[in-house]
Parts: sequence; structure tokens; C-alpha cells
Amino acid sequence: MTLTALEDVTRLSSRVIRVLAQNPGVGPLQGTNTYVIGTGSRRLLVDTGDNPDQNTSANVKKYHELLQKELGACNAKIDKILLTHWHPDHTGGVEAILQSKHDLVCPGRNLITVSAGVEVMKFNCRRGEDEQLPFTNKYTSTLQDKQTVLTEGATLTVLYTPGHATDHASLLLEEESVLFSGDCILGETSAIVEDLASYMQTLQSYLDLDKPVKKIFPGHGPVVEDGAAKIKEYINHRMKREHHIVDCLKTGPKTLEEILETVYVGLDQKLKLLALKNIEVHLQKLVNEHVVISESDNNLYRIV
Repeated sequence: MTLTALEDVTRLSSRVIRVLAQNPGVGPLQGTNTYVIGTGSRRLLVDTGDNPDQNTSANVKKYHELLQKELGACNAKIDKILLTHWHPDHTGGVEAILQSKHDLVCPGRNLITVSAGVEVMKFNCRRGEDEQLPFTNKYTSTLQDKQTVLTEGATLTVLYTPGHATDHASLLLEEESVLFSGDCILGETSAIVEDLASYMQTLQSYLDLDKPVKKIFPGHGPVVEDGAAKIKEYINHRMKREHHIVDCLKTGPKTLEEILETVYVGLDQKLKLLALKNIEVHLQKLVNEHVVISESDNNLYRIV
């Protein structure tokens, strides 16, 4: 699939600037979208890109320069960082950005990217997943579901949205009915899911918000212009995949590989591992719902 080219920096609205974290790859696609939110001298940053020591292919220096330039042009500093989830392409840059107040001074203006005492916010991981990171994943405040986070010119409602990760947060920008979806909904391609039951509940919770989502600003990929339609598309896609797996098993017990060959016809081999993982999360949901039985002795799955 050919990905949509994204500019390094894009002003998405009067309140939101997207800065691409300069870490393209199979997982991050074009790279991690980070967002500067607000209209005043103190602004909020959503996600921070990669850790420069862990992902040496990421151009962290360029990302910092882009971020610095935009903040300097707005005469603004970051005083809050909100992390959508623990994955390293979203949290890896926290420490480097916090340290940037020592070395990223805007030339001629003596402006500093980060305010003293910047607040770093994230939900707690439910299984301590962030403890496996090879770098310190620092955050100073634990998010709460339905919490309101304010920054100058913007009101954000925090939503607990697990499925992609156990600590996943989405944000609703109240002034614009825009959803920052993290990795639950992407600008293109489908999202990676670790718990499908939780993920389907998350997608439904987006539809159940008090007012319809107009646009989606995702963790990766371009802006989704019709947010409500994309949410429904994601739900329908997952249900269709589930039906394909059930229909496949109706012809008899099968292994993961056999299900893959039936459900993903003509799959690019580079995507095989991701597709197998996708089938696994669907099967786990079906096992928990007592629709499918896993025969671990012979690695088969069959309809109850």
C-alpha cells in the first residue's frame, strides 16, 4: 500500500499543529504524529516520538528542530505533555524533550521549548507493560477517564480507550469536536489490536459520545475528515473479519496458518506476522465468548 505523503509540519486548525516525529517505519507508517495544542504562550504536546538511543533510524534532532521552530513562531512553550499510550514511538521522546530546555533555545529570542515543571500525563498500564522499556518512561500525573485537561485556548476531555494498549488514552477537543485517537484509529490502514473485546467497546464509546466526532487526528497517518463514518467503518471491518473466521471454521477445525490462507487471500508476506496476530486476537475474543474452542494439543481451533 502506498501511504499518503505528510508534511513535516501542518497547521490543522487555529488550535492544533501536527509535527511529524521523523520516525517512519513498518509500525509508525509515515511516522508518529505529535500535536501541539492551544493558542496561548503555554501549550500542550500530545506524544513525543521515539527515544534517540533506542531507535537510531529516527531523526530526533530534526524533529526537535521542527518543534522548536513552531513554538518559537508562536512565542510559546510546552507546559503539558500528554501520552496516548506507553509504546516507544509515542513515549520515547519524553526525556529528550524535557532536557531540551537546556539546549534548544530559539535563536535571537531566548525562548525555551519546555516550561520549568512541565507536567507529563498518562494512564497507568494495567500489566506494567512500560516497565519493559529500555528507557525511563517518566510521567508525573496519572490520567483519569472523563478528566478535563485545559490549556490556553483548548479544552480536552480524556477518554480511557483500551484495546490497542491497556493504558490507551484518546482526547476529545471540545471546541472542535475533534478526536485525537492515538493508535485506536489510524489515518490509513487498520490498527493493531491486543484485546479485541476491549477495542470494540472503545470504538462503540466513540459513537456514544454526547456529540458526533467531526474529524479524527490519528497517531499515524493523515487526518480523517469524516470521523463518525471512519468509526463505523472500523467496527464493520472487524465484524466482517470475525464473520470470515467463523465461516472458515464452519468447514472444520483449522490451524492459525490455515485460517490465514483462507481469510487473507493474496497477502503480502511482509505482513504475515501482523495478520497472524490479528487472527489470534479475533480467535481469543471468540474463545472468551464460547463460540470457538482452542485445541492446544494439536494447535487447532474449532466451532463450539
